[in-house]
Amino acid sequence: MKRDVSKRRAGRSASDAPPRGASGSDGSTPYLPVQEERRERNIGRLLLRGYRAFHAHATKKLAEHGHTGLGIAHTTLLPHIGLEGTRLTTIARLAGMTKQAAAEVLRDLEVQGYIERAVDPADQRAVLVKLSDAGRRFLRDARGVKIDIEEEYAALVGSEALEELRQSLETIVEHYDDLTRADAPSSRIERVAQRLSPPPEKGEKNDGP
Repeated sequence: MKRDVSKRRAGRSASDAPPRGASGSDGSTPYLPVQEERRERNIGRLLLRGYRAFHAHATKKLAEHGHTGLGIAHTTLLPHIGLEGTRLTTIARLAGMTKQAAAEVLRDLEVQGYIERAVDPADQRAVLVKLSDAGRRFLRDARGVKIDIEEEYAALVGSEALEELRQSLETIVEHYDDLTRADAPSSRIERVAQRLSPPPEKGEKNDGP
C-alpha cells in the first residue's frame, strides 16, 4: 500500500497541481508543488527524517522500559563503554566527540546512575568509566528496542524491501567511509553536551569525570 501511494505521487502530472504562482491558504506564499515535492523526496532529507524517526521511536520505547532521562548524547556514548571499563579519551574518540563534551555527558550519566568510575588497574593514575547495573540494563533494553523497531519496519514495507534498504545503505556508507570517519566531532551532540554542563565557577577547571 505504501509503495502504491509513492508511485501515485511520483507519477502525478503537472496538470494535477494548482497553477504556478498560486498563493497559499493565507494568500502570502506562492505555491510551488513540484519544487516542494522534489525537496521533500530528496534522498538526503529522507535519510535525515528517517534517522530522526528511528531515534524518536527508540526514545519512546526506551522510556517505556524506564529510561526517561536519556537523549541522543547519552545514547551515543553508552554503547562505547566496555564491560570491563573504558577510559574517557577512548569513549570520546569512538563517539566522535571532544574529551570535554564527552566528560559532561558522562557526568550526567553518572548522576542518573548509568555509569560508575574506578581506578584503572593497568595505571593507578587513570580512571575507567564502567557501566552500572542500570547501564547494563539499558544496553539490554536498547538491543530489544532495535529488534522491535526492525520488525515493525519489516511489517510495514516487507522483509525483502527492508533487507534491500539495509544493503543499499551499507554500500553508500562503505563508499563514503573516509568522510563519515572524519575527526570533526558531531556538532549536534556537542551542543547537547554543552546544555548539560553548568557554567564553571570562576577559576574552576574542567578535568573530566
